Amino acid sequence: MASWSRSANVRQRCRTETRVSTPSHASAARSLILLRHAKSSWATPGLADRDRPLNARGARDAVAVAAALAALPTPDRVLCSSALRTRQTLAALQAAGALQGVTVEVDDALYLASATAIERRIGAAGSGPHLLLIGHNPGIEELAQRLAGQPITMKTSSFCHFERAAADGWTFEAQATPRGVA
Repeated sequence: MASWSRSANVRQRCRTETRVSTPSHASAARSLILLRHAKSSWATPGLADRDRPLNARGARDAVAVAAALAALPTPDRVLCSSALRTRQTLAALQAAGALQGVTVEVDDALYLASATAIERRIGAAGSGPHLLLIGHNPGIEELAQRLAGQPITMKTSSFCHFERAAADGWTFEAQATPRGVA
């Protein structure tokens, strides 16, 4: 199983408030978790990018993500890209018990979406104070950097946790990856 770590000073180091303009229809989300899908396979030549499954490491890491998410507020809602690897990451989280009774929306628009498109989608997400979004690079990494106001590397199975700082801003709480804090 992957070893997850958070440095002892991660909350202090990451506690930077960043104001990012949000649309007037922004959701009432109080916490946001941006998760990059688990590691996918390139083993099948000619397979469409959207149809790539998780590889063995990705399947293991997705289970480890579920355990790491247990320390955070349980999401009320999940937005997930329609790509197979993101849906398999979601299924692993559900199978591990991390997302029981959570509203899930699989959205084609999140497949390889830009940071701006992801941010708009978060703003339009609707009800639920705790939101989890499962997506892809480069959009998810660019949005994490924008919200945190600092460089962030979103490796596969990495997630960033943000709390609402004000109506128009987020506080970067922490980042976790299978191999330590980026």
